[in-house]
Amino acid sequence: MSPTAGLLLLNNVMPMLSAAISRGVVNSVGTEDVEELKAEGCALAAAMLDSAEAKGKTLTAGNIAHYTLQSLKAGRRSGYAGRKDAMCPAAVLDGAVNITSMDAAIGSGDDESGCEFTLHDMLSDGGDDPSQTALRNCDWDSLMPALDDRQQMVVRETAAGMQGKELATQLQVTAPRVCQMKSAIGKKIRDVMGGDVLATATEAPSWRGHVEAYKERRACRRIRNAT
Repeated sequence: MSPTAGLLLLNNVMPMLSAAISRGVVNSVGTEDVEELKAEGCALAAAMLDSAEAKGKTLTAGNIAHYTLQSLKAGRRSGYAGRKDAMCPAAVLDGAVNITSMDAAIGSGDDESGCEFTLHDMLSDGGDDPSQTALRNCDWDSLMPALDDRQQMVVRETAAGMQGKELATQLQVTAPRVCQMKSAIGKKIRDVMGGDVLATATEAPSWRGHVEAYKERRACRRIRNAT
């Protein structure tokens, strides 16, 4: 886009778009707000100006603002991928998809606990957080060279779920000897990773704490409203 087209966008087109969007000419879809619509309008208008300039066409600020507003009303956005795109407002306007908050209540839980299920609860994975898994793998990579071959085998097989008696049979040692080896491995883990390694390894990711705190606030708010 040339400097002339850029100035036209900033000084002429955007004031028209901002005024029209602020008056409610374009209805927001889902969680969109006025400022987001203005930003989308700016991106659409800039793309329109750039395309017209590349083709040697001349468009007035009024033309650009008018067609940009029509595009926004129709559900087009700067990242528009077609009316079948589930994330596109156009699909919502067509009734092809429904937008639901991840924190929206979709049913009640155990009557004794008074819990409330949300879409987030139904879709969330109860397993390890991917970031925790990646960090744990990095920690093990730094630890394993400090162990001998037999100790490394104990770590790998224990992680795979092998019991102490099975380890003893595979290593051709007694079960108490396996316990001694595990104790020695634990000491090396503390030496390499620090004394608080157990608390760190069992600590829940911070985002789960935020989710639980939010659910508790909602539960308290419902109780206050009920009384």
